[in-house]
Amino acid sequence: EAQHGPVRHVVLGTVALEHKATFGPFAQYFSKATLWFQPGQWSFPVQVPIEFLGVTQSGDQVRVLPSSQFIHGDVTLDEEVKSIRPSRYQAAAKKLDAAIPEWI
Repeated sequence: EAQHGPVRHVVLGTVALEHKATFGPFAQYFSKATLWFQPGQWSFPVQVPIEFLGVTQSGDQVRVLPSSQFIHGDVTLDEEVKSIRPSRYQAAAKKLDAAIPEWI
């Protein structure tokens, strides 16, 4: 951080359980960063909210990664949101219109 500045974004670009196991503590370390999730997150043996995995960020700091179809204009925001399972991720996905990460 001293050389490149503060971490502004943390991306969980997979739905694999082994990556989520360390994501919460990692996200806590960078508590001011915006978190980006791959749509379709799940847990085993029961479905639990991402907060149960240690994520402390909330509100505008939690967002869903847009699909390449949305980025390229092949689907509308409404179609994109409908493609995401009902959960807190749908609420985060509705922010996509104004929340495309600057690295895209």
